[in-house]
Amino acid sequence: MNAMITLTEAAEMLGVKPGTLRKWVQKQDIACYRYPRPTSRPHFRRADIDVYLKNRRVEARRAVI
Repeated sequence: MNAMITLTEAAEMLGVKPGTLRKWVQKQDIACYRYPRPTSRPHFRRADIDVYLKNRRVEARRAVI
């Protein structure tokens, strides 16, 4: 099973503030999971964060070329 991390932990991994990550969630740029209820605090799969970081690095390289 994928490890779940909090909003603060995910923001630290991404190098952004929690408010920025909340905006990305609202824009559906990154997936979050709210359990056991939709009103619960958001959690993120560590694997999703890793994929997002990898894709962002690829896009940054393309912009430089």
